[in-house]
Amino acid sequence: MRKTKEGALVNGPGRGLCIIGFANSRNEAPWDRPDTDFVMLNELWEWFEKVQAERKAKNINVPEWHAWFELHDDDTIGVRTSLQDQTPTQAGHLAWLRKQVKGKPIFMQREYPDIPASVSFPYEELAALYHERIPGFNRYFTSSIGFMVAWGITQGRDKAFTPTSPNHYTWIGLYGIDLAGDSEYAHQRPNAEFFCGFAAGLGIEIYAHPSSALFRGECVYGYEQPPSLSGPLNAKFLGEQCVTIKREIVKCDEIIGKQTAVRNTLHGALQAQESNIKMLVDYAKRGVGQANLAKTSELLTPAAIERQVV
Repeated sequence: MRKTKEGALVNGPGRGLCIIGFANSRNEAPWDRPDTDFVMLNELWEWFEKVQAERKAKNINVPEWHAWFELHDDDTIGVRTSLQDQTPTQAGHLAWLRKQVKGKPIFMQREYPDIPASVSFPYEELAALYHERIPGFNRYFTSSIGFMVAWGITQGRDKAFTPTSPNHYTWIGLYGIDLAGDSEYAHQRPNAEFFCGFAAGLGIEIYAHPSSALFRGECVYGYEQPPSLSGPLNAKFLGEQCVTIKREIVKCDEIIGKQTAVRNTLHGALQAQESNIKMLVDYAKRGVGQANLAKTSELLTPAAIERQVV
């Protein structure tokens, strides 16, 4: 397994399988590599058709896809959802799938009458084949990329994975495939790497674009210091900064608490004075005499107001 410097075009000998995903390195796919099949997945067709149009406008080789993979369930794809309830992505994707004609396979969980190119993916056969070769193998498929590599390995080979036809692949390249996220990719990446390692063990050259996280680790265990613990912005330094910031936040919370109490007192005093104003207006409307007004005015002396605030 190897990576070349970024931007390098891999033109090694032998029949190739280029697996393309959604990451940015898809734009560096080796379209001109001879004797190479290009396979893609899911909604990548929109990008691929733009690539075809751009290359056609420049009068250069226009690539075609060899096989397509759409291994999601019915609900995810939207095949059982009414048109009005489908998302725009589902509707557009289904329209593309349905207009593909027989000849090139679209591997899916099952065949669909309204998707002429749909072919049932040989999941059970693959699982049995790998289990026979690796007794401890227990249906270890956690990603479309894993399925695609596992499928590619078997092409042109027998049950012992021995080449039986010129169509077997001797080079598998991965472009646009990072599997570097912290969510679903966290358990998908090891599966893809497993099958890449298996392929390499059979003598298949595996190439991953330099920007991919495949075949990479944080450091060499025991021999290198993890980047997160070294350098000026190491985890220990940043952790200490977090502690300092939290202490300042506590101080601010204390100040806010005291000022909130003062604000509440002022708010109460304001309500009292607004009530006094309303009372004076009501007295005036009812023609209350000066004697009663005088009693009310005693409540509005500076000393009385100060007592209410404090």
